Amino acid sequence: MNHRTLTLELSTKQCTAVQCCLMYRLPRTLVIVVLVGAAQVTACATSGGRTPTGDAGLRSLIAAERGFARHSERSGIKESFLANLGADGILFRPGPVNGIEWLSKRPPAPGYLSWDPEVAEISASGEMGWTTGPWELRAKDRSDTVRAAGHYVTVWRRDSTGAWKMAVDIGTGHRFMPKPADAAGRVLSAKALGTDPLRLLVTRDSALGVGGPSQSAKLIPAMADDARLHREGAVPALGMSAVRQALSGDDRPYRSRYLGGGVSRAADFGYSYGEYELLPTFNGPAERGFYLRLWRPGEDGSWRIALDLAQPARPPG
Repeated sequence: MNHRTLTLELSTKQCTAVQCCLMYRLPRTLVIVVLVGAAQVTACATSGGRTPTGDAGLRSLIAAERGFARHSERSGIKESFLANLGADGILFRPGPVNGIEWLSKRPPAPGYLSWDPEVAEISASGEMGWTTGPWELRAKDRSDTVRAAGHYVTVWRRDSTGAWKMAVDIGTGHRFMPKPADAAGRVLSAKALGTDPLRLLVTRDSALGVGGPSQSAKLIPAMADDARLHREGAVPALGMSAVRQALSGDDRPYRSRYLGGGVSRAADFGYSYGEYELLPTFNGPAERGFYLRLWRPGEDGSWRIALDLAQPARPPG
């Protein structure tokens, strides 16, 4: 984690988060760790009393993400994150803290953070969604050399005025990747998951944390066919074949603890976050950190993992 000559305390999710700082094992002169922000689900509507749904809602979500990114480029990391975080948005520093409160007590961070969405999904009910894409960190402006890069993941929800605000923001660092030309979007479909979909999600997530088998033995059976796996130091693995390969050879026993999450009104999207631990084996050292999972209902009527991100906790000092 000391492979850098400079450590910045920025904001998470290079685009609308609030704390992109970090110290990880990336062989670069500067490494940033994107921290997370999470919050509970609340019903909301636009100022006109109607929440845009379908393609219109999806376009508004992508526009909010891009607006957040341009705000960061124009006015800096701290200002853009404060403007886009929800009132109860949470960052992990290293554990969960209120993002706005945490940022407000710290001076503006140096650095030019930019990003663009490559994937976006929105609930059929139009009030929740998520985005992901590559981020880049430079010293001062776009003309400078990229000093660190990675992928962010952000969960969005509309506030009481209908504006998109970050509920969760987290990321991982890896080699530089070009920004996408456009974002692939998807409007989800409402599903029947029983009378308490949040309880079912919490139960499903918590069951993955019971001590014993490795990550692959626990996570893969719970994943959707098009699931994404985000891990520190590696570009995202897309689809089950790539996920299996990414987790192969890691036999460390896995356990985790649910800390929070939420579900859309349509019960077609949910998220959970918490802390995890990998126990040491001959093939790998111990590791602790935080996770974010994005969920969709499967054809079998149970929640399935659409994205699983693990962010190792920063070591002391």
